[in-house]
Amino acid sequence: MKIKFWQNHLVYIFVFRTLSLLLTLSPISAYSEDIGRIWDEAREKTMKGNFDEAWKEYEELVVKNPNRYNVVFGAGCLKYYQAEKNINNLQIDNLKTLIKEAENYFDTAIQLAKTPEERANGLYNKGNGNLLLANAVKENPQLIEESINYYKNAIRLYREALENKPDFPEANKNLEHALYQLKQLMQKREEEKNEENQNPQSDKEQRISTMFLETKTDLPDAEISVLDEKPNVVELKKKSN
Repeated sequence: MKIKFWQNHLVYIFVFRTLSLLLTLSPISAYSEDIGRIWDEAREKTMKGNFDEAWKEYEELVVKNPNRYNVVFGAGCLKYYQAEKNINNLQIDNLKTLIKEAENYFDTAIQLAKTPEERANGLYNKGNGNLLLANAVKENPQLIEESINYYKNAIRLYREALENKPDFPEANKNLEHALYQLKQLMQKREEEKNEENQNPQSDKEQRISTMFLETKTDLPDAEISVLDEKPNVVELKKKSN
């Protein structure tokens, strides 16, 4: 992790798998030293896994400053950090909840943005949230469609970020990654569909065809027959002498 300090401008770059994700706080004015201190403390506690304590302190700041871009933006960053830091220990639903909370704060920050760059940063971080979720669920066969949608959302958000800030190399990098992963996942989906089409007998048909392979009865010498009009019904009759 690299942390650079430029006066009151903080840039945090951290790596998630092969991605470089940028989380940027807008400049903090000279009269808001307390905001910078509270942010630093909350972020440090979050990175150490003290999520509840970190959020309790920062949430008070958000309540007092609901219309300050950098404060609301920082809240989204903390929620994202919590999800990213704890991704291997969270149930997918809990991960989704954290990312949704982060997105809500980024949405508010986008509305409060006064410059195209601030808007781009909010859009970019929303894209990062979708990208994190897409990567988290893509290996689950039951969630392929969901993962595809997350990748599509990330791509849309990165493109919107680049419209607001064309010189945004991190957004370009993550956009390329999302496009590549989406292509790979859609190819995988098509291959699985082709495999299913090559098998003319569905699972349901296979169950029906094998459900009567073994039939037990207490009737001695019972005659077992399948009714023509109801092929899924077995009729047992006592064998005539």
